[in-house]
Amino acid sequence: MARPTKRRIKALHANQARNENDDSDGADDEDTPSDLPPPLPAAKPASLRSQVAEKDARITKLEAVIVDLRCDLLALQTAHEHLRLDNVSLLQSARTVSLAHNALKTLKRKADIAHFDELGRKQKRIRRLESPHFMTTLPVSLNSGSTSIPPRPN
Repeated sequence: MARPTKRRIKALHANQARNENDDSDGADDEDTPSDLPPPLPAAKPASLRSQVAEKDARITKLEAVIVDLRCDLLALQTAHEHLRLDNVSLLQSARTVSLAHNALKTLKRKADIAHFDELGRKQKRIRRLESPHFMTTLPVSLNSGSTSIPPRPN
């Protein structure tokens, strides 16, 4: 047997109270069993039907909300996947840019070294050409026409 609900318990107590009141009046109600709940009035089935209809309508609304939430979840999962793919693409681009930057840095360093080596060689040559010692070691044919730089005294 099903466990009695609060409504059934209240109805049972109300029925027992009525039976006690009837017994105090001296009326004899032996033909009705006291353990049965009182019969429902005619208005109750309509209200139960309306309650069932309200519950069905609420269930329908909740099912629609569930469907909407599932659609939103699917859209969010799709957007998340696109963002994840974009992130992977950006990370690969960042790695490529970093590698290119490092390669350019290395090339610049090598170019700077080569430039400063060449500049050093040219400056060394210029100093050697401008040195008075170099002028004294020139052949006579080259040294005789040059009056701008006097020979170095010994």
